[in-house]
Amino acid sequence: MAPRIVLITGCSSGIGLWAAVVMAKQPDFKVYATMRNTGKKGDLEKAAGGCLDKTLFIRKLDVKDDKTFKPVLDEIINSNGKLDVLINNAGLGMLTISEAAPVEGVRHIFDTNVIGLFQLTQAIIPIMKKQKAGHIVNVTSVGGIAGVPYNTMYCASKFAVEGMTESLAVELMDDNIRFSLIEPGPVNTSFRENIQEASGTGLDNPDIDEDTKKKFVTLVNSISDSFAKVAQTGEDIAKVILKAVTDEKPCLRYQTSEYGAMRAKQALVDSTGNNFLDMFRAEIKN
Repeated sequence: MAPRIVLITGCSSGIGLWAAVVMAKQPDFKVYATMRNTGKKGDLEKAAGGCLDKTLFIRKLDVKDDKTFKPVLDEIINSNGKLDVLINNAGLGMLTISEAAPVEGVRHIFDTNVIGLFQLTQAIIPIMKKQKAGHIVNVTSVGGIAGVPYNTMYCASKFAVEGMTESLAVELMDDNIRFSLIEPGPVNTSFRENIQEASGTGLDNPDIDEDTKKKFVTLVNSISDSFAKVAQTGEDIAKVILKAVTDEKPCLRYQTSEYGAMRAKQALVDSTGNNFLDMFRAEIKN
């Protein structure tokens, strides 16, 4: 039986790296693991071990540069005649006091997390429509269902991908193209460490008052402590991705932990949003 052909973005580290390795080590997958900067492929090569250049192939693809799509897609189709699974994993975070968020940084987040993801999906939809089969997996976050303070624009970008995915899932249902959302909670978070670098967070902005800066540090530390108790590894998330692409009837949404499922349930079941706000009030007090 011919292997299933998988294209994954953002594979230089974290979830993307582990998704590529976990899937490439399965007997029925052939993985094209892509990244913006192939100079950072060392960790993936090491983790891939004997799979490298056998069932795992590292290629350059930048979701913000659609000119990099065609060489990879042409190679996949010319070599295999099909593309079964796209895993849109590449993404950026942004931890900042919202009133200090630089507009260029916000554009960078959306160009990568939303527009780049959509452009690559656009390029692949015709391939899957021609095949009358395909599965597109978008890695978002529980932060795409329930916002996280000071991750405002990151969460906004993930909310956008959630809505995009829901819409496409219905639009392309008759073409037998399935869609799944992978919604991790905290993943080995460096949430607290990120605020040690003042640049970009607003802590070095003279226009931000000291009370706001103090609140930022206090709340980020509090959330960081809470998240550290439930953080998962990239490998943990990769196993959920593998489940999604091997399920006979894949779900639209996969939370990757009990914590994530609880967060999602609180956000999705309560139409008023009050439970979500009360939850954060309780965490802040603790």
